[in-house]
Amino acid sequence: MAKTSVVLALLACLLSVMAFLGAGDRHEPVAHASVGRLSSRVDLLDQRLQILQELIASQSERALSPTVVSRQGEDSSTSQETLTSVQEEMKAALQRLEQLEEKQQGLNTRGEHWGRMVSFSGFNNESEDAITGYRTRALDSGNSVEDRLAALKSLRFSRIEEPDARTPDVVASMIDLVQTSADAGVRADIYRQLDGVTDPNLLQPLLDSLANDEHPEVREEAAETLAKYLPDDQVDAALRHAEAHDEDEGVREQAAESLSQAEAR
Repeated sequence: MAKTSVVLALLACLLSVMAFLGAGDRHEPVAHASVGRLSSRVDLLDQRLQILQELIASQSERALSPTVVSRQGEDSSTSQETLTSVQEEMKAALQRLEQLEEKQQGLNTRGEHWGRMVSFSGFNNESEDAITGYRTRALDSGNSVEDRLAALKSLRFSRIEEPDARTPDVVASMIDLVQTSADAGVRADIYRQLDGVTDPNLLQPLLDSLANDEHPEVREEAAETLAKYLPDDQVDAALRHAEAHDEDEGVREQAAESLSQAEAR
């Protein structure tokens, strides 16, 4: 009876671990708080594993004693096998949580890097004359694609506050460039530099690219830029379809991240 109770207790702990994994397996937003929550999960699970190891060691001694072996025979062996199996599953669960923590810390590092970019080399709060110059370069179809994209990037980081310097006419010109350029790198960079824009005219091109562009880099950038349009039923459905069915892992992961960002807002 005592061994049965211990096994049931171990199985209950294992189920609680699975619940932890279910809560932490989705991509959480990049923030110190989410890393702290995940670290707490790992610490708590580590404590539970130590307790379980002590219980298993105690039960192992009892199972291997001549008196218990002679009295319980095969039942003792079966209980020990169950305890060992639970221990291995707990170790695997701990390893999975630690992997999640490492991944989340990596995301947090990216977030800190982004913060430094914003503070030191990103948003410049440019003068209106400078912004007008960038806009003129971005709109000029006679200009080189490279210079138009450089101007678009400058517009993206030219203001700390609203209104966005990427005005509707600039967005429209970039949509036209996406639809006419045979260069996947150009299409992907346009969507990258339009991240944060919520112009309704950009929505359908993004959805079309996510569903139909043959290059995964373009689909991934489209999935990221679509995040700002959530909550929206059409966008939600498109991202969930990409998460489940896109052939490229990067696209699937970005679709999942965009969805999780919206859920966290």
